[in-house]
Amino acid sequence: VYFEVLTNPLLQVNNVTKIAEIAHRYGAISIVDNTFVTPYLQLPLDQGADIVIHSATKYLAGHSEVNAGLVVVKDDGLGKRVYFAQNRLGGVLAPNECDSVRRGIQTLALRMDRQQENARAISSYLLLHPLVKSVHYPGLSGHEYEIWTLFRKLRMR
Repeated sequence: VYFEVLTNPLLQVNNVTKIAEIAHRYGAISIVDNTFVTPYLQLPLDQGADIVIHSATKYLAGHSEVNAGLVVVKDDGLGKRVYFAQNRLGGVLAPNECDSVRRGIQTLALRMDRQQENARAISSYLLLHPLVKSVHYPGLSGHEYEIWTLFRKLRMR
């Protein structure tokens, strides 16, 4: 079962724990795209996901100068399967691109915190604007998920 934690473009929130439980009940693995949330805010493996993928081109690298992705797995069996596919397809970054991703990860926390502050300010403004009918941003206080608070709590475990 493949899903995103946070959908694009409407920012709907998927419950990793519940979806992983359903997948496992039927003998399937759960694969989570955590690109927009990043491991800074949420660790889906700790919530029952089997595989987590990230587009490192976006938030992890942070500078849009690398085309990269990464896969994180829960156990050795899945790791061997991913390695087999990686080895056959040749999906390995050169050292310079790896360094670019590493450099981006060093500033990830700062960038994510600032992005959240800015998004909350803009969405709060739009929510009160008379010409705006609805705002799709789960970081708003009082939103049914209050996602950023939830992510931080999950991250602290």
